[in-house]
Amino acid sequence: MVEISTFDGEGTEREEAEAARPDLLAIAGAQARRQAALFRISAELAGALDEKEVCQRVVQGLHDTLGYDVLAVMLVDETSGDRAVVAQIGYDEPPTPIQSSPDRA
Repeated sequence: MVEISTFDGEGTEREEAEAARPDLLAIAGAQARRQAALFRISAELAGALDEKEVCQRVVQGLHDTLGYDVLAVMLVDETSGDRAVVAQIGYDEPPTPIQSSPDRA
């Protein structure tokens, strides 16, 4: 009996692609979950009434859907230029506001 084997030059590449497939599927699944979470957050933001409520919903949404334990949103005070915390989660004490630089005009 004579055995005939063929080599198409793609065996190794195909094996490598098959080996990488579970990792690629896991990455794609994680990315899909993050995108779905961000979509839910953006849908919730559509119903927000004011800037502070938007910030609170963003903080809560990131905490709930993406698992951030400690998070704060700071906005710039238009009068002083300081950054003030408007929404936060996970802090024992509220984060310290950041004062603007002295040379700010």
